[in-house]
This record gives sequence, structure tokens and C-alpha cells, in this order.
Amino acid sequence: MRSYHPEQLFPDGKIDPELRKLAPEGNRRMSANPVANGGNLCKKLKAPPFRDYKVEFKSPGTELQGSMGNFAEYLRDIMKLNPDNFRLFGPDETESNKLSKVYEVTGKAWNAEKFDEDSDGGNLEYGGRVMEMLSEHTLEGWLEGYLLSGRHGLINSYESFIHIIDSMVGQHCKWLEKCLEVEWRAQVASLNILLTSTVWRQDHNGYASAAMDTEFRFLIASTNNSPFLGSPIKILDFSMFCVTNPPRLSASTCHLMVTAFSPP
Repeated sequence: MRSYHPEQLFPDGKIDPELRKLAPEGNRRMSANPVANGGNLCKKLKAPPFRDYKVEFKSPGTELQGSMGNFAEYLRDIMKLNPDNFRLFGPDETESNKLSKVYEVTGKAWNAEKFDEDSDGGNLEYGGRVMEMLSEHTLEGWLEGYLLSGRHGLINSYESFIHIIDSMVGQHCKWLEKCLEVEWRAQVASLNILLTSTVWRQDHNGYASAAMDTEFRFLIASTNNSPFLGSPIKILDFSMFCVTNPPRLSASTCHLMVTAFSPP
């Protein structure tokens, strides 16, 4: 240990004043970095009036329109209005979940080489805001980090595969719950999860996906006694829930909550 010459670094048993100057000050300190308390940086999400996306019909049973295609228009416009603080996360299902309209305003995040064939439906874009990777736990980690650093986002996945992030969502609930006990911890945006291709309605990928345990909503609701967890809501074949902060479903933090099957 003598080879480190501690007598030079700690003259009189104290750290050298020149070395002390190297330590960061103010917001440059790790504990005081604004990004570490992202709620202070969080901006209100700009969302268009959802009633502008209503489906007009003259009488019941006269219109055939899928919910996801209609929702995709709304999501597209949210991404257009929030080009620097909203991202869409998903395994490889943006297209199959009928959300491809978002590609009208942004592409899939990409930082590698492009090939000619990528121009035929690849939707790759340097700086794109659609985060796709066939790794649900990686995507959930990205989204949580994005939220905790002050931004907004949504993750979409087939219901049968969402179990991969059970424990991660549960831990996020607990983290938010503990944050209520720390008065200086600013509130962050909601964690929005879009479940598709539910067990009750399989339009593609059928029995292969439905064979898995698909009760993610009820598992989370029953195993986490957290004030942040809104109860599952069923509307016909739709089901939705959102982990939100502050407690319960709030219009100020839950800008959008919806899950649905993939329509025909």
C-alpha cells in the first residue's frame, strides 16, 4: 500500500486541497443530479383531444373498424406532439399490433448499417423513437429508466408474453410506493402497458401464444398491495390497467391507458 504514496494524497491525514477541487459540486454530484430525480424534469404530456378520434356511425352494427388501428392514429399524434419526451417500446410487434401509423412520424431506433432491403418495410431510422427488441425485460428496463428520468412512454406486447416482466412491474410498484415516504422525491409519469392478443380473442398466433399463462393483469393486481395500482377494467374484449403516480388513475399523469386484442 505504501507504493500508492498516501502521504502525498493525504497530507496531515486530510485529502489534498487540489484533489478536493476535482469533486463535483451542486447538481454535478451524483445524489443531486436532476436526472436521478426525474420527476423534477417531467413535462406534461401533450395529448390531442381523444374525442377527435371517435368512430362515426349512423346505427349500431354498420361500421367495421378495429380498435388498434384507430388508437394508432392517436398514438401517432402523441408522438408527433412530443418528439423529445415520448417513446413507444415493444418486442417486434408494432406492425402486428396494428400500430404502424406511428411510422408516419418516426421510425425504429437504429444505429447500425442499413441495407437496401431495409427500405422495404424496415422502418429503420437513426434517431427513431420506436424502441424494438425481442427482449421484453430489456424493453421494460428501458421504459422504467425513461420514466424515472422524467419522460413518458408506453410498452406494448402480446398478453401471453408479458409475464416475462412480472417481477419488474411489481418492483416498480414497490419503488413508487416507497417514494411517497420521501418528501423530496418528485413524482414521475405513469407506466403504461398495452396488452394485445388476449386469451379471449386470438386473431393470429392463435394457440401457440394462448397456451401460455395470460393473466398478467390479475397476477399483478393480486400480488401487489400497492396504492399505485389501478384495478383491471374490462370492456367487452378489452382490458386495461396502468401503474400510475400519484395513487390511482389520475388524468394528470395517466394520459392514456388501453389494452386490446388485435382486430381482424
